[in-house]
Amino acid sequence: MPRFLATAAAALMATTAFLPLKTVHAEKLSVMWGQVHFPPSSIVTGKDAGTGFMDRQLDLIIEKLPQYEHKKVPMSVMRLLEMMQKGEQICFPSLQKNPAREAFIDFSPFLFVNLSNGLIINAANRDKYAPYLKEDGTADFGELVASGQFTFKYHDGKSYTAEIDSVLKRFKDQKSDSLLQQQGNIDRAQDLKQLEFGRVDAVLGRLIETLAFAREQGKGDLISFIPVSAETPYDTIHVGCAKGDWNKDFMKDLAKAATEIREDEDFVNSYMGWVPTDLVSTQRGFHKEALSRE
Repeated sequence: MPRFLATAAAALMATTAFLPLKTVHAEKLSVMWGQVHFPPSSIVTGKDAGTGFMDRQLDLIIEKLPQYEHKKVPMSVMRLLEMMQKGEQICFPSLQKNPAREAFIDFSPFLFVNLSNGLIINAANRDKYAPYLKEDGTADFGELVASGQFTFKYHDGKSYTAEIDSVLKRFKDQKSDSLLQQQGNIDRAQDLKQLEFGRVDAVLGRLIETLAFAREQGKGDLISFIPVSAETPYDTIHVGCAKGDWNKDFMKDLAKAATEIREDEDFVNSYMGWVPTDLVSTQRGFHKEALSRE
């Protein structure tokens, strides 16, 4: 090496030897968690914010995934699904699978099970449904809508069951007067009031969620429930994240966390504490059955 190059190299080494060393850290992947005000399972506002079952579930997930940056963002169901369809780095802790959603959402193993969606009605009006009930106590939702005798309230953007979603789509396309669409966040207080005063005949939803809220309001005896025929008695509930290259490693870590959480007895007990007492044994049985199928 020519002497002037050797001298320059030595000088450079001497200079850099005294420069402070910088440790390079890989930037954490940032994951947004959509939060929908859906009491009593998810409570985003008010003095009880963060105390819902889904809120505790999300905290457990975040606790098990410290290698990621997590950000909770309140939003509506419609905004959540729009962001997922765009492939943004967003997840939601409690989603039901269906073919339409699987086109743009990746799902974790199930975390818990929930009794299937059905018809929440005013108990005082149950006799009106008697001509339509099958021997097992279920009803054909399509037949009820087609009869024109009832008004059904449903939430825009929410997936219920394969049968209910199919009927809703069919009769929405026909602009049926039997369907009343609710937009924005679900308002259970409004649902109960509309049932109580006969403004709607039924609200589509889950018995456990609605009954828990009704009992808190001292109106547990107000409502009754009619399951929809051609449906399984329960649904598995999953964490859902928008598809994209961003989530490949995240979904693997999330799958491990979900599997651990759903088998944690403290987690199961916290969920059962949210279930009405007379339905706990049924719910535990469905949870065990779902675990045995995976």
